[in-house]
Amino acid sequence: SQVLFLKKKGYTVHLICNKKLEGLIEDIHIADHVMLTDMSLTASVKVWFYLRKHKISKVIFNTAQGSKVLKFCMMPMSSRKIKYFGLIHDLRKLTESSGQKWIMRKVKRYFVLADFLDKNFPDIPGLKHKAMSPVFLPEYRTIPLEKKPGDIWIVIGGSLDFACRD
Repeated sequence: SQVLFLKKKGYTVHLICNKKLEGLIEDIHIADHVMLTDMSLTASVKVWFYLRKHKISKVIFNTAQGSKVLKFCMMPMSSRKIKYFGLIHDLRKLTESSGQKWIMRKVKRYFVLADFLDKNFPDIPGLKHKAMSPVFLPEYRTIPLEKKPGDIWIVIGGSLDFACRD
């Protein structure tokens, strides 16, 4: 969804993605440039040089938390010309996670997925935040379904990850 929003606004988009996801992302090549990587520490160095080579000035982490982003943000190379943005899912990370404190040295602008999170974003000097809705509804092929009168249907968007949810 983020790639589609950026493309619609006229941005040139470089998508750097875990190569394990290539088969899962149906329209991966809607981005202007795609770099598939294994997300290792060595790959982080390659990503850094890719950003420099292409003179990229803005980076958006789809999730600005976790070990892979932390490793990238701990790299000692200077990045004063690049502005980092990221989506944060758990606001507690901003105040309780020592790894997130390292990430916040580079990522100063955050997106959250709900107005509630935006209103409850911790007051941390130097950090900016904004709520966003990454909803993009692609055209799906029509499947005829019959809903009987009195039926109640509930749809829960997103994917299920049983490793993260009980």
